[in-house]
Amino acid sequence: MRFLLSCFIAILFFNVSAQDYTSEILLDNAKNGFLLFRLPTQSKKIEALRRAGQNEEGDKLKANMEVEQQAWVNAFKAEYDYGKVYFFFDYNARAIAAGDLSSVFDFNFNLEENLEENFLVAGPDQTKTFNLNGIVILTPEMKEVPKKMPKFISAYGFAHLSKKSYFQMVKELNALFLKYD
Repeated sequence: MRFLLSCFIAILFFNVSAQDYTSEILLDNAKNGFLLFRLPTQSKKIEALRRAGQNEEGDKLKANMEVEQQAWVNAFKAEYDYGKVYFFFDYNARAIAAGDLSSVFDFNFNLEENLEENFLVAGPDQTKTFNLNGIVILTPEMKEVPKKMPKFISAYGFAHLSKKSYFQMVKELNALFLKYD
């Protein structure tokens, strides 16, 4: 019994995933499979505004998010040629991490079917604590990528003096993948 308990604790401690990914496997997934980009929705905030009777504010935020989503899609359409790219909304992240790709769509927001399971995940990330803004790169299970692989594209230029556009960040992501190829 003690042995089983020790094994269980070790598994939790080391956070063993279903598959161990190397940087080579993940980069190959992005090149020969596809990159899956998480589009932000702020759906919880929109719902909270509507529940609070602030429908106009909720509608305004939703419209702003749709503009942002289209801007990300346009940036990938123009600047990313390392491999195929598809998209999903952030509220589908748990399903994606579990291997359910039924909510994945293309540049025209058309659902994709019969996608292979070789992919790499990326998406915009922002933390208020450390003020890190940019694109974070994750495994298909939404876990941290291996140490020898790029993890993050900053939204800021040198010394945080300027903010990059979505196009600049996607272009940098593409170039980074090509560098590691």
